[in-house]
Amino acid sequence: MSESAPDLLPDLLQLLRQSRHGSLGTHSHAMPGYPHVSWLPLVPAPNGMPIVVISELAEHTQNVRHHPAVSFLLHEGEMALSKARATVLGQLRPLAAEPLVLARLKRYAPGLVKYLALGDFALWQLEFVRARYIAGFGKMGWVEAADWARHYVLPLEAEATLLQDFAAHCPAETELVGIDAQGLDLRRGDTLMRYPFAQAGQDLAAVTQQLQLLLQGLAKQ
Repeated sequence: MSESAPDLLPDLLQLLRQSRHGSLGTHSHAMPGYPHVSWLPLVPAPNGMPIVVISELAEHTQNVRHHPAVSFLLHEGEMALSKARATVLGQLRPLAAEPLVLARLKRYAPGLVKYLALGDFALWQLEFVRARYIAGFGKMGWVEAADWARHYVLPLEAEATLLQDFAAHCPAETELVGIDAQGLDLRRGDTLMRYPFAQAGQDLAAVTQQLQLLLQGLAKQ
């Protein structure tokens, strides 16, 4: 593998954080040798990887049961050649429906939670292997596993504490939905808004400091 581009990691992470849906490419079990592509809503995991809610009856679920290697296409806003996009390669794995995971899912996509109650739906999460990031002419390359491993991941327990501690510091008529090492997400009405930190946090103390600074700045706007 070549063309490693560690400098693209921050841009890739922000794209992953702000993506609300993507196209999942799986190996077709019914048609061996052919790719099967599905559109899916998603919620970013604490590390930025997509979490999806899929039915056991779905074609893509049957495909990953036999071959978990997949690709996930994510893009910035409406697809256009001038917009950033990334194809993330990895393994799609079942994810336990733990309380903090479900709480994050409910904050980001309340409509997805109801499907889990139907019985044949379950949580799955992408495990990073490699990604191809493109953001226009001259800004493209591969992000490797070694690059990916460099970034700090805020634990779900720490996020829950910060959400509680800083809920009252949000701008008027907004709700603090999620916090990670690269920024925060606010909801105003039905709209999710992404606000990146001035500098990514490399530990809990740094994330807390960046969170406080960003909320202070938003309060002055």
